Amino acid sequence: MLSNLYFRVLYSEYTTQWNIPYMSILLGLVDVLALSLIIHLIAIPFYDRELKIGQFSRRRDSTNPVQPLQNSYSIEDKKHHEINLPDRKGDGFWREAETREEI
Repeated sequence: MLSNLYFRVLYSEYTTQWNIPYMSILLGLVDVLALSLIIHLIAIPFYDRELKIGQFSRRRDSTNPVQPLQNSYSIEDKKHHEINLPDRKGDGFWREAETREEI
């Protein structure tokens, strides 16, 4: 009962210049943070799948016989000049060049 009285005094005594209680603003921020935390905790199991959707999985479109030229070069090691090339099997996946002659 004492805490309830203390809360009411705090809620009504400290207000902004527009007569908005600071406690109301504080409770609103706490609500937003709590809801954000709940939403993120629910979404955590889906992060792994979401991030893998765009990871270098380039496939050829089987409906279109003319494919656009896909030059995507990524030099990872400047000593060996490893460059990503399309796979010769024709499945559309990219692989790293093993020797300099393949480039």
